[in-house]
Order: sequence, then C-alpha cells, then structure tokens
Amino acid sequence: MKFTFGPDTRPLDGITIKRAIHRGGFGEVYYAVTDAGKEVALKLLHNNLEVELRGVSQCLNLKHPNLVTIFDIRQDAERDHWIVMEYVGGQSLHDALQQHPDGMPLQQVLNWLTGMTAGLNFLHDRGLVHRDLKPANIFSDGGVVKVGDVGLSKFISESRRSAQTQSVGTVYYMAPEVARGRYGREVDVYSLGIMLYEMMTGRVPFEGESAGEILMKHLTAEPDLRLLPTPLRAVLAAALEKDPERRIHDVETLQQRFREAVTATGLPLQQPAVFHSLQTDEMFPGSRPAVRQPAAGGSADHVAAAGAAAGIAGAATAEAADTAQATMARQTGYAWGSLRQFWNEDLPAPVRWMLTGALLLAGLRSGLLTSPVAQGLAIGWLAWWMFGRSGKTEKSPTSQNRQPAAAARGGGGGLDSTLIVPQQLSGTAGTTAASDARAQQSAQARPVAPRQYRPTEFTPETIRTFTFSQRLVNATTSMSLALVTAVFVTAAVFWGTEILGTPVEAIYFGVVTLLAAWPLILVSKLWEGRPGESLLRRLWLGVCGLAVGALCGVTAEFLLLINSPVPSRIFQVDSEGLLGNREAAGLRVLQEGYPTIVGFALFFCLLFMLRRWWLQADNFRSGRFRIGTSILTLIVGGMVALIVPFPTALGSTLALAVSVVIQVSSVWTPPELRDR
Repeated sequence: MKFTFGPDTRPLDGITIKRAIHRGGFGEVYYAVTDAGKEVALKLLHNNLEVELRGVSQCLNLKHPNLVTIFDIRQDAERDHWIVMEYVGGQSLHDALQQHPDGMPLQQVLNWLTGMTAGLNFLHDRGLVHRDLKPANIFSDGGVVKVGDVGLSKFISESRRSAQTQSVGTVYYMAPEVARGRYGREVDVYSLGIMLYEMMTGRVPFEGESAGEILMKHLTAEPDLRLLPTPLRAVLAAALEKDPERRIHDVETLQQRFREAVTATGLPLQQPAVFHSLQTDEMFPGSRPAVRQPAAGGSADHVAAAGAAAGIAGAATAEAADTAQATMARQTGYAWGSLRQFWNEDLPAPVRWMLTGALLLAGLRSGLLTSPVAQGLAIGWLAWWMFGRSGKTEKSPTSQNRQPAAAARGGGGGLDSTLIVPQQLSGTAGTTAASDARAQQSAQARPVAPRQYRPTEFTPETIRTFTFSQRLVNATTSMSLALVTAVFVTAAVFWGTEILGTPVEAIYFGVVTLLAAWPLILVSKLWEGRPGESLLRRLWLGVCGLAVGALCGVTAEFLLLINSPVPSRIFQVDSEGLLGNREAAGLRVLQEGYPTIVGFALFFCLLFMLRRWWLQADNFRSGRFRIGTSILTLIVGGMVALIVPFPTALGSTLALAVSVVIQVSSVWTPPELRDR
C-alpha cells in the first residue's frame, strides 16, 4: 500500500511525519511529532471531504478520557486538509481480536465495553452519534479505552433523524437503518452489539462474499446466538434488533444489561464465554453448537479450560445430586428474572399502571388484602425481617473454606474476583508423599467455583452529597407532584370502592393523604444520601405521626365527620383492638365507638414508625413505583388499625394511598443514570 508522504516529510509547519499508520476510505493516517516533541496523529483527507470536515468541526472542543482528542484542522500548501489528533500508542480492538480468535475472556470484554460506553455516552449526551464504530477505531492506551475516528459524528435530535443523504460506516458493523439514511443513537448501539458478539465468539454475526450480501443479511437475517450462554443471548438479541424502535435505546442500558447477564451466567471472567457455553446445555436447554477444537499452539486460556473440563468430567458422578439441585435453582432464578424483565421492560408502562390499580382495587373490594390471613402473613414477614435474617449470615461447612484471591480490578467497573478453594483432606501421620501428591492433584483438578460478579449498585444506602438548595428543590418538586397524585388516588378510591360514601368523606380522605405524605417526603429528602440509624429515624417519624394524627382528628371534627349528631360511618370501629378503650389523664382512644384525637395520633404514630418511609421516597429506590411495597404498607395499616383501635378499612386504605402518593411523586433517578 503506497502512501502519499514518506518519513521525515513536513506537510505542515512545525510537524514532521515519522511513519505511515493506516490508509482507509476517508484518507491516510500518519504518526508524527511536533517541533516541541509532542506525538500526534495526522489524518490526510481524500474522500467525503465535506462529511469528514463537518463531523470533525463538531468534535473539536470535545474532551473526554475515553475519546481520541482532535486538536486542530489545518491546510497544507496544496490546499489539502489535515486533521491533527491525539496519538494513541496502544493496540486497537482489532489487534486484540486477532490474539483471541475463539473469543476474549469475559473480563477483557467488560473492560473494552466500559471504555466504549463512557466515550459513546459522552457523544450521545451532546447530540452526536459516532456512525462508524468498528474494532479498528477503538484503542487501548495504558489500560484506558479510547474511541477514535469521530470525524463521521453528526448531530442528531428526536425530531430530525433522517435528513442524511449518504450512508457511511463499515459494512460488517452497519445498522440496518443506515441503508435508509436514518441515524440515531441506536446506530451506535447496534454496532456495539456487533462488536460484543465478535469479542465473545471471534467472528462477526453476518458474513458474505460481497458488501451487498452482508448488507442484505443485516436487513433480513437473524444472528446465530447459539454460541453464547442463554442469559447473554437475550441481551445481544435486543441490541441487534432490526427495528431501531425495538432495539436497546442507549449504550448505558446495553452495558447494564450485559453486566447483569454475565453475572447470571456464573462463568469465570478469566475464560471466554463461548467455551463455557458448551458446558451449560444442561443448565440452559437448547441446541448444542458444534464444539470448537483449539488449533495447534492455542492460547493458554484454552489449555486451562480443557483442564478444567477434564476435572469437571471426573467429578460429575460424585456430584450429580448437587449439580441437579444447582441446575434447578438456577433455572428457577432465570424464570423469575425473565418474569421481572417482562414486567419491567417488555410490558408498556401504562399497562403496568392499569394492572397495578386493578389488582389493588380488587384486593380492597374483596377484602383479601385486609383479611386476617394477609395480616398474619405480614406479621410473620415482619418477624423474619427483624429476627430471622441473621441466620442467612451463618457460614455453611463449605463457606468456611473460602480463601480470598487477589481482586481483579480493571476497566470493567471494578469487579472483584474471589475464588472458592476446595477443602483439602488432612492426612494422618503415616500418609506418604505419593498420596499427598495425588490428593493435591485431585484438589487442583476440581472445578473452582466462581463468586457471583455484580456490577456496582446504587441503592438508598449509597452515600451521596446534596446541597441544601438541591434538597429543597427535590422536596418541593415531590410535594407539588404529591398534590396532583393525591387527587387522582382519592378519585380512584371514591369511584372504585365503597369505602368513601360522600364527597365530604372523599375531600377528607384526600386532605389526610396529603397531610401524611408531605412530612414524610420532606424528612426523607432531608435524610437522603446520609447515613443514619433506622431506630432513631423511626422515632422521629413517630413524633411526626403524632402531630399528623392530631391534625387529622381535628380536621375530622371540623368537617363534622365525628362528634356530630350523624357521624360518618367510615370512622366506626367494630372492636376495641389490642389497646382497648383505655383512659389516661382523662384522654380516651375511643368515644362511643369512634376514634378520638388521641386515637388518630396513636394510629399515625405507629403507621409512621413501622415502615421505613424514607426508602419509598429515595431517588435511588429500585423503581419509581413498586406494587409489593404498597401492598405491604396496606397490610401494615390494617394491623395498626387493629392495635390502636382504628377503622380497619379506612386505616389500611389511607396507608396504601400515602405509599402510592410518596412513590409516584418523589424524585427518582433511573439506575442507568445513577453513576453520574
């Protein structure tokens, strides 16, 4: 391949070319040094000059550790355009793939994926799409992954996505919609999915004799995912969807789902995924791909994998029962995970909300959620939660033999690697050296069980820093939304149940729901991101509950719902509960079968103390709204109503309404955005 410029030529003032690097469809790339000694990469543009210059000009001021920096655009004496870029001296992803023809170890895949996701997400956040992702454009310099050749990048927007006139990108990694001139961030998601497939299998999913044949396969053919473990197949299938509307929409979501799938496989990160997929057909029923035989002089990874396979085969008979139990447990876990994925991702949000509302109303109307059985289950669950969870930390006989190994930390999100060392049999004094050697060899032949690798999780317990103004904005925003949400919840209870009989009762119900939700949201936002003792917080909430309950009792008397000639039926208490109609200092909990202000205060005090309300309002909670949390709160409200005493139907429904209002209204950060 002949290049235009040779070594030691100076096409630009102050820059000397040292050697040629690459020649592609858009031009030639050289390694050069400035007069001050700075290493740079020079790109001489040949074709598609307007497209390249437009893209480069948009990226001149972009600076990110995972992007190759563009320094300048210059012209030489012949009026040719040159791009002066950061020089990356490490290997490219293309070179790394050549070293692993049968697939990279999963840890290396995660390292490359993390750097690419960070760089691409930086571009996407600024309205740019790369459009030419391929292994030759991805580099690793000192362990830092960098995305290069951003000259094709172009601005995108949700309303202007198809105003292109020229298809660009490498055919093996080109999304189907590029052929129709449509560009969005999903184009980069598709290309990233192709590279993930290639990194794990050593080949691209679509091959052909010509560019036209490959493009046709991108448009019509489905990728063969049988070489991959089952949990990874669903992620790659979603990343390689033909329709961009059905595809994973952003690279961060792709990375998150891929990491979760890698965790679900339970495979060692030091081995390729393809090799282990050949051993997982019993765990993941399906078609068995042809076993690849490593070529002569194969990598050390394949030799080690073959030794591990031999050890597994030797121990299969003795551990058949344990394997069957582990297989059943893993299949059950995957079934539950698939159900959660269907509910959270595949089912449209409006359908989820309608189903949730229908289930809650059905439970209220049938009395199932307030029945003694449900309340007994809640009491048992609370007892386990408070006293029984400590048993989970007890060490089993095998867990006592675990020895921590060196933690493998890299660009893959800081994943720790801990191995479980098999228990070694202690010999007697007469054990010979030969038997010791055989025992050691047998122990080494046993499969080393990997620890489950989990990506960094951001939960309500994660320590965060907020300024007072940020906390104030979060609190006021959530409280404003609570006003609207309380109206809708009250309307649903009024029209969907028989608990509220008159408009005055509905108004009271909405006011009380809001009076209870506002202080819970306020204190939760003040505590957000801060460490704190659960017991102390419960005591503070109990004090708030006393004040809220007293105010609610006064409001009921003001609206003449109690202590009137015709009191409202919703406040009528059927039994005296566990506390009974006691009197202290002239104060009674009940008066003629209706709760007093003291009864209101005690009810809300216990309701506020028995639930960790700050978790329902935290912006790092697992989801914006969880039906299980609301149902548990409803049952707790019914239990408290039996203790105080308080009207059971009103108490449980108020608890449910407050939980729904807090969850729906409180500011929430999606998991894919929490690392920012």
